Amino acid sequence: MKASVAVKEQRKRDFSAIGIALLIHLIVVGAYLVSDYLFIEDLVDYSGPVLIKLGRADAPEEVTDSLPAAPVENIDEPDVTTEQPVETAEERKSGTVEETVKPEERESETAREIPVAEKEAGDEGQAEQSSESRTGESGPAVADAPPAEVEKVVDVTSGKEEGNSFETTFDATPGLVSRSFGAPIYFYLPLPPVISSSVFDSLKDDPVLSTRTAEKKKGILNQYFALSDGDYYRTKQPPPQYRPELWAILAEGGYDIGVYKSVDYNLKGKRVVFTFVVEDREGMTVLSNVRFTDRTGFAEIDEAVFYGFQQATFSNSSETPIKGRFTYRFE
Repeated sequence: MKASVAVKEQRKRDFSAIGIALLIHLIVVGAYLVSDYLFIEDLVDYSGPVLIKLGRADAPEEVTDSLPAAPVENIDEPDVTTEQPVETAEERKSGTVEETVKPEERESETAREIPVAEKEAGDEGQAEQSSESRTGESGPAVADAPPAEVEKVVDVTSGKEEGNSFETTFDATPGLVSRSFGAPIYFYLPLPPVISSSVFDSLKDDPVLSTRTAEKKKGILNQYFALSDGDYYRTKQPPPQYRPELWAILAEGGYDIGVYKSVDYNLKGKRVVFTFVVEDREGMTVLSNVRFTDRTGFAEIDEAVFYGFQQATFSNSSETPIKGRFTYRFE
């Protein structure tokens, strides 16, 4: 009997010990769970993706590197233009679409509706393009025509002397630049190599200037010509600045300039052409950048033409240099 009581007491103690042990374990586990739920973890030293859920329990568990697209805000813009309805094929045929085109646009549309038959042949391309605009049908893209080249403004003056022609061209508006008060170009040409004695015999006294006697004129020619075998041969060539007076005496004696061009130098059909620039230098109008583009084959003739050309008076009322071109033709 005593043994059974002792066993019972031992069992009570065992159960009590097991119950206390279980209770202690439950308290420890509960304390851990409560501390893990309430404890705020410091992520300073943490690396890797972090998932934070806010507000929704059904938020996705995946972590993405991109942010969701921002919602598009509908901003009501003021209606500044009249909305035009879209015309369908059926409505286009029946003509039921309400017209909301502005008056000025209606005028433009009317202008495009000119029949092709009333246009000139050169406007066919424009008529086709207008037709496509009226019907709304799209055609092949047509490149815009290149702008028309602006016509170059030039000032051209021309003339004739002793059967020769000349022409001066300036790349400028007429009146902006000019050449004037120049002596005839042929006055500065080299003297002919031979003069007939008939020229000397034809010289007469000047009726106005008593100092301009026939003998005086012959004396001037004798400085450069000498009689030989019945004709006068040139002994030396005078400088260009002295030639106008000598040519005037030869013209008075009836010298044939045609012999000069066809026999003495063979200049028929030849020309002298050079370009130049008229510019202002310290208040003076001068020629610069002279370049010959065509020659006669006789250097003394080419130089004489240019010398006679530059004896004229030049003017340039613009603020920039102006290009020019001079042509002298022996005809």
